[in-house]
Amino acid sequence: IGNDGLSSGDGFKDRMAMIVQKKPGECPDGNFDFVRFSQRTAPQFALISTGKIAEGTMDYEAPDFETFTLKVDNLAPKEGKTVVTRMFDNGELAAGVLENGPVTDWVRRFLSNYPVRSGLDLNDVHVVVQTSDFERQVEELHRRGVDSRILYSDGGQILVTSRSTLDWMNKGLGDGNRKISSRAFRPNILLDDLPANVEDL
Repeated sequence: IGNDGLSSGDGFKDRMAMIVQKKPGECPDGNFDFVRFSQRTAPQFALISTGKIAEGTMDYEAPDFETFTLKVDNLAPKEGKTVVTRMFDNGELAAGVLENGPVTDWVRRFLSNYPVRSGLDLNDVHVVVQTSDFERQVEELHRRGVDSRILYSDGGQILVTSRSTLDWMNKGLGDGNRKISSRAFRPNILLDDLPANVEDL
């Protein structure tokens, strides 16, 4: 766990890039060029899963679609024209540089294979990576007085989900309903062998 959050030994960092949609506007914090384009906007992103992981590479897979081998260098900080993205409805803004490479290309082709909605121009969908001097503070709610940074995650460095709580929730939904996967909550840590709902404490 580094100053920016979770990272691997071969250079991958958690949420080191962000998918965005071109939608210029303004908010109390200033003007922005893009808005975050996530699973909330495009639920079919939930179909993507990780496959083979090797030194400096990670495969992304989806049903009936080509596998994409992501290289850590694809998401490395880069120089270039800075764009501003509105991260949340409360107006928080984050800067970055458009990747304009194989990651953006694969995301667009994936969305064309699993259409989001009519009227979406796939040329407006981009991937943003950090600049070399990127810095974004963890909000006080999460950092509790500790000086800590964060990349493009929801606000805290770590999102923990308990498997026992998930099992408890699915049991409450009843046998006739589809089970909900932990992937629906996008945790980066999934814990076992805890009492259900202990995280509420």
